[in-house]
Amino acid sequence: MNVFKKIIFDSKYWWLRHLTFWILLYMDVFSEIWDYDPEYNYILVSIVLSLFLDIVLVYFNLYVLIPKFALREKLVQYIFFTILSLIFVCGINTYEDFYFYGNEEDYHPVWTFYYSFLATVGILAPAIAIKISKYFYEESIRISDIETYGLKSELNYLKQQINPHFLFNSLNNIYIMSREKSVHTPDTILQLSDLMRYQTYEAAKDKVLLSKEIEFLDNYLKLEQLRRDNLTVNYDVNGNPARLLIEPLLFLPFIENACKYSSKTDGSKEEIHMIWSISDNQLQFNIENEKGVSRPNDKEHSGFGLDNVRKRLELLYPEKHKLSITDKQTVFSVDLIIEL
Repeated sequence: MNVFKKIIFDSKYWWLRHLTFWILLYMDVFSEIWDYDPEYNYILVSIVLSLFLDIVLVYFNLYVLIPKFALREKLVQYIFFTILSLIFVCGINTYEDFYFYGNEEDYHPVWTFYYSFLATVGILAPAIAIKISKYFYEESIRISDIETYGLKSELNYLKQQINPHFLFNSLNNIYIMSREKSVHTPDTILQLSDLMRYQTYEAAKDKVLLSKEIEFLDNYLKLEQLRRDNLTVNYDVNGNPARLLIEPLLFLPFIENACKYSSKTDGSKEEIHMIWSISDNQLQFNIENEKGVSRPNDKEHSGFGLDNVRKRLELLYPEKHKLSITDKQTVFSVDLIIEL
């Protein structure tokens, strides 16, 4: 917050704001005090009375009428009581002028009331404008804080949902390897430990380098390949991923989905193809897999990861991403474009 906004909105400086307001509005009136002649006591009395009435009128409006009516959308009542209070103050000013100047020939109470009304409105209107502007500014900050807090909470919730889902898939892979008495089981456990270390420390950050995220996904796919001799993974990275920050674990659900549904039972070749394309203001990710047969015990979890990533994308990149999923008879593909 810069100095100007701090003075305008910080509660510590309320006295400075109010003092400045009254000095600016009464500057010409205060100047008359310097030339004050004790013989004309009524001038000083008039100034003090006018200032007192204006202060009562302004603060009655700001701290009673606006909170009670205007901010509760009771505009008719607010306007009614504002006009009524204006009439009351201007009526006292008119009576005061009549008391001091009523005997003069050119005195006209109607014109006195009219000019008093214009002058009082000229004081009240800026005060109302400042109060309403301050209210809407603080309200926008409050709503923004609530939305930011809610966004972060939901994103953290969605991110945390990935961890057990990822661990479930990985442990399931290790279980299958152990049942098959694979010689790669110890190495797979160590590799899983490295992956969980990334999830524990790197994925806890708001953003990570795309290069590190790709490295994490590459290790995950190598773990998958250890237990699936027929799985081939090809991927290309076009552009420089080391200069780009991305939300962690954003692509993992797509990888898990491709691994799950590319599995075949007839021993034929299983393929997954991925491409990351990075330009100045756009990241495009494409993954494609040949469809195999999903494992029966995974069917209840199908779609969880993709639903998760859809929600994250909507929160992180509203109207700045395009997700296309193509489900053909033999091929399943995902194309994601993010405007940076």
